[in-house]
Amino acid sequence: MIRERRRLRPLLVVAATAALVAALSASMAVASVAAKPAKLPKGKPIDPSKPCTLVSRGQANVVFAQHTERDRDNDASPVTTDCAIVVGPGAAPVGRLVMSVVFPVFGGSETDAVNIVESDRANAQLSGPGVADLPLGKGGFLQKPRSLAEVAPSKKFAFTLQWLPTGGPPDGGPITEEVRKQLTILAADIAKRGKRV
Repeated sequence: MIRERRRLRPLLVVAATAALVAALSASMAVASVAAKPAKLPKGKPIDPSKPCTLVSRGQANVVFAQHTERDRDNDASPVTTDCAIVVGPGAAPVGRLVMSVVFPVFGGSETDAVNIVESDRANAQLSGPGVADLPLGKGGFLQKPRSLAEVAPSKKFAFTLQWLPTGGPPDGGPITEEVRKQLTILAADIAKRGKRV
């Protein structure tokens, strides 16, 4: 009986190891499928005079994985350079995505979109640390303390995306890793579509 137990031990160890490897492989396969981001719906052609063409509700629904709707309060604003999408249930939203056209609207003395983005980057760096490169289009950056992405897809067009969490500061709060990914996904799509603007 003792000899039989000694002979069975290596077999049990091998069987247990095989079962563990199979379980880990299955869980990794499920995790890799679950981690794959959903496909972003195709966006509308961008019209710089209509900032709501930057991100559609369908795209926002996919990226934020929540119900979204246009911010009716923002729609009533006389300012026509931005558009906002409310994220989360209407009674208790988690925040707002604000999209703005920076160039050609706010060109000022700057001659093209790349110059205005670089000027804005310099101003953001003067206000404190937390500015990171966002290699999209002709140039871009993330202002982490404000959860803001600014990109120039071409010399003729630049935009910003900003996440404003409910209850957070009106200028935007510090960026989280999740929000950074969400803004980057949306900014990359706009940069791709914005090359033709």
